[in-house]
Amino acid sequence: MDSIKQSFVAQSHEQINKFKDGLLRMEKGEESTEINDVIFYCAHKIYSYSISAKYESDNLKCEYILEFMHELENVLDGVRSGTIVTSQQLVELLMMCSDHLGTLIDCVGFDREPDNNENLIGQLLLDRLQCYLCNAFG
Repeated sequence: MDSIKQSFVAQSHEQINKFKDGLLRMEKGEESTEINDVIFYCAHKIYSYSISAKYESDNLKCEYILEFMHELENVLDGVRSGTIVTSQQLVELLMMCSDHLGTLIDCVGFDREPDNNENLIGQLLLDRLQCYLCNAFG
C-alpha cells in the first residue's frame, strides 16, 4: 500500500473510532455541544482526508466516500445547529453509517470499488439520512 493510501486509511479509521465513541456517549444519554462538535469534526476530517488523498494520488479512488460523507455531514450539521433532534433512532442510524464508512475506507485500502451489496447498503443509509434532512428543512 502506498504511503498516501496508508495514511488515508489509518487517519480515517482513527476518526471513525472517535466518531463511534461520541455516538456511544450519546447512546448513554449524554447530550452536549461538545459531543455534537466532535462527531461533526470527525466526519468532516474524513471528508477532507478524502479530498486531499484524491488530489495527491491519481490512483486513489474515493468519490463514493465523498458522496456518502456529503449527506452525513449535512445531517450532523443539522444536529449541531439544533434543526435535527437527536434520538435513539438517529444514533443507531449514525452508528450504521460509521460502520458503512469503515467498509468504504477499506475498499480504498484494498484497491476495489464497493460491490453491489455495499452500494445498496450505502443507498439505503443515504435515503434514511435524507428523511432527517427533509423533516428538518422541509
